[in-house]
Amino acid sequence: GNFFFEAAGGNPDGNAHVFLQTFFPSLRTGGVSEPVNANFIGDYSGFADVTFSLDVRVASITNFFGGEIQRPLGIALVDRDIQGPSGASGVFFEFPALSSTAQANWTEFSVTISDTTAAALPAGWIGFGDEDPMTFEPILPSGATFATVLAGVDEVRITGAVPGFFFSNANYDVRIDNVAVAVTPGDFGDEICAGVPNSTGVGAELSLTGSPVASANALTLEVSSLPLSSLGYVIHSEGTGLVQNPGGSQGNLCIAGAPIGRFNSDVLDSGATGAVSYSPDLTMLPVPTGFVSAMAGETRSFQYWFRDMVGGVATSNFSSAESVTFL
Repeated sequence: GNFFFEAAGGNPDGNAHVFLQTFFPSLRTGGVSEPVNANFIGDYSGFADVTFSLDVRVASITNFFGGEIQRPLGIALVDRDIQGPSGASGVFFEFPALSSTAQANWTEFSVTISDTTAAALPAGWIGFGDEDPMTFEPILPSGATFATVLAGVDEVRITGAVPGFFFSNANYDVRIDNVAVAVTPGDFGDEICAGVPNSTGVGAELSLTGSPVASANALTLEVSSLPLSSLGYVIHSEGTGLVQNPGGSQGNLCIAGAPIGRFNSDVLDSGATGAVSYSPDLTMLPVPTGFVSAMAGETRSFQYWFRDMVGGVATSNFSSAESVTFL
């Protein structure tokens, strides 16, 4: 954008500083042919919530006559996969107005998205990429929703360019620091069956976190309430079906009904916590005939198969099973 990075003057230390006459300040990552900070770009749809934050300090914003004025600042999330008449689809949230009075000292701005899969725009957000033919206000293009933008963020902008508005030049002396995104992992999927109690006295619990978007390849399986130092691995299938105590197991296989793939090359150890975490490569899902890729629209079910000891006798058990329909 039009900021410079300086080693001092921040909150603390380094910061981004705009000190020039311009229509509006702009600090961005992921612009076309521009540097990308991968921590801000990609699919947000699998998170339970997302918070963007930054610190701002305003020394002055003056008009042509040298008088102090207010100017807007907001955050824009851009998805170039859906293009409208006005350009790429995107959503914009406006923070409190900038002024040398309101932000004379470092001030934190933040916005939290509490539902990353909502199709409708939350309060305070506007869409852009098209305009309403009656009011000429910016709107999302056909086919774009708040959720589709969040599922494919290509660019993040901190900018004074509010969609649908125009501004004259102003003299800016503004600093921005501590730009951050904080996310809470989402828990999704549908439970097919519960785990049969193991030697801990309760059933092992499997949950899905990360992202249900197949192309994001960011699915994680969390399994808890396992016996300590127990070995096991993840299995998966496109089917569901109950088989009680298969092969003498203490538990139930709940993902029968279709060929079962085994991640038996990745044996996990529950260690001292009685828990494991596993992120399968969705482009290399093992099946009896080789490997396949997860595809949008298909449903797959996951379960964890692990060793156990009951009454001094070696046996096995299964966790609960979860299914997910990939997006």
